[in-house]
Amino acid sequence: MPYRTLGRTGVQVSSLALGAMTVGKLGRSTQNDVTADMYSGGESEEMVGAAIASRRDDVVLATKLDPAPRRR
Repeated sequence: MPYRTLGRTGVQVSSLALGAMTVGKLGRSTQNDVTADMYSGGESEEMVGAAIASRRDDVVLATKLDPAPRRR
C-alpha cells in the first residue's frame, strides 16, 4: 500500500481512504443531506468510531471541511 507524508507532520498515512458518507442509512437526496456535518443522524460517525475503538492510536481520522461555508 502506498504511503505519503501528511503535510509537515512527518506522519505517514495511506494514500487510500474510506469515505463513510454512505455508512448507515442510505438514500441521501438533497444537497443539505449530502453536505451535512453528520450523516444518517450521526449513525455513520458512531459506526466508524466503533470500528476504530480498539486501535484509535493507530488511526488517522480525517473529516471534510467546507472552507467557504455557503450562506443559508
